[in-house]
Order: sequence, then structure tokens, then C-alpha cells
Amino acid sequence: MQGYAKLFVILLAGCFLYGLSACRNEPVKKTAEPPSVTVSLPVQADAQKHLEYTGSTAALESVDIRARVPGFLEKISFEPQQNVKRGTCSSSSTLVNMRPLSKKRLHNWNPSRLHSN
Repeated sequence: MQGYAKLFVILLAGCFLYGLSACRNEPVKKTAEPPSVTVSLPVQADAQKHLEYTGSTAALESVDIRARVPGFLEKISFEPQQNVKRGTCSSSSTLVNMRPLSKKRLHNWNPSRLHSN
């Protein structure tokens, strides 16, 4: 118990000395002047509300156009990314025009080459 009593007396003396040192009358140091700032009045205006998100898109359906007959493509009657409805193609409104192969090339044509990819 004597060890604790000595420790208590030392701590009490330290607190007393610390309290005495805080009672000195020193002049208060002046701080620097506050910086000047620009002030403006609030303005009431309409604001556009919008949100920005990152994301990706993908097509629901896609189509591959392949020739079933041999020939050369002469004209494409639609624009890329244009909506084309199923069944709207008639003999007067075709999507593509093709020129048939000559008889010599038609004789050498091999349709199995189309599906080799």
C-alpha cells in the first residue's frame, strides 16, 4: 500500500504545480486580421434536373444476311440501323438487288463454301 500512497502524493504534487503554472498573467497575443472575403446575394433561378449514369446497351435481336443464291450484290435498299418489319418485303420493295452469276461461274459455284465459317 505504501507504493500506491507515494504514487498518489507525486501525482497530487504534479497537478498542483501544473495548476500554479497556468495562473501566470501573460499578455494575450494578437492574432492576424481575418482575410477579406467577397460576399454576394443569392439568386433565384430554375435549374435543370438531370442524372448521368454509365451503362451499356445490347440489341434484343440481331440478324445475319447471307445469300442463298450465287450472284453479285448491286444495290442495298435500306440504311444501317433502320427498322425493317418482318413480312414487308414484296416484289416491288426489295431490300437488296443482286446480279446473277454468268453460266460459267454458276457451273463452278459450290454452295458448301458458304457454311464453312
